[in-house]
Amino acid sequence: MGRQIEVEGSLSAHIFSFNPQLIAERISISNPAWMPAGLTAEVEKASIVFDKPWFNQWFRTKSLKMEGVELHLVRNAAGHATGSGATRTRVADLSCQSCKVC
Repeated sequence: MGRQIEVEGSLSAHIFSFNPQLIAERISISNPAWMPAGLTAEVEKASIVFDKPWFNQWFRTKSLKMEGVELHLVRNAAGHATGSGATRTRVADLSCQSCKVC
């Protein structure tokens, strides 16, 4: 991904279940290296639930729920956007409460 992700609040993991889960609070995601220093996103709380892994399969994202999200999306002169370039992942259930795009 090429970005720094910081979790300044609590971080909990429930990995020994049929649907492993990560919950983090006060998350910040930095701009990519080709942009000036700054943040692409700030998230008050995020919860990621994964499908149960099967043989020869890695974890797949089942749901992503976020609260208090502020996205700082910009495009540089070459047309690159701060929200692009991430690995594409299918998420069956995506929800975002109190989201703001700047």
